[in-house]
Amino acid sequence: MAARAPFRIPGARISHIFIAVNDLPAMSVFYRQTLGFDVLYEDAGKSVFLALPGEPYPQIALTASPKPRTGSDPHWFIVIETDDIASVRDRMHRDGLSIGGIEPVPFGRAAMLRDPEGNVIEIHQAERGGGSAE
Repeated sequence: MAARAPFRIPGARISHIFIAVNDLPAMSVFYRQTLGFDVLYEDAGKSVFLALPGEPYPQIALTASPKPRTGSDPHWFIVIETDDIASVRDRMHRDGLSIGGIEPVPFGRAAMLRDPEGNVIEIHQAERGGGSAE
């Protein structure tokens, strides 16, 4: 079988990293008071999106873990930003990847997939005009 050229996600860039946490309020305080992050968006008791001062988009998102997490549990995922989520999702699906449907998320729309070892990757397209998706 001939090797095929790698697929390049148009306009791809790392957007932010999600971290599942056991104690969302304490972790939010740590990132704000110890590391200097500002809160850009908060969904009470569920998630907090943080950015360094002056950054308009989140760089880290803390999310409440649905179950107590241990050190060996996966507790993060990478968000890759694109300008055209529909074409990226369609291409990945055609290439045989198992990728979820496009759904609204805070700050835009996203589709999720896993790498070969099970790590979660979110393909995300920011909402034009900057608000959050409902």
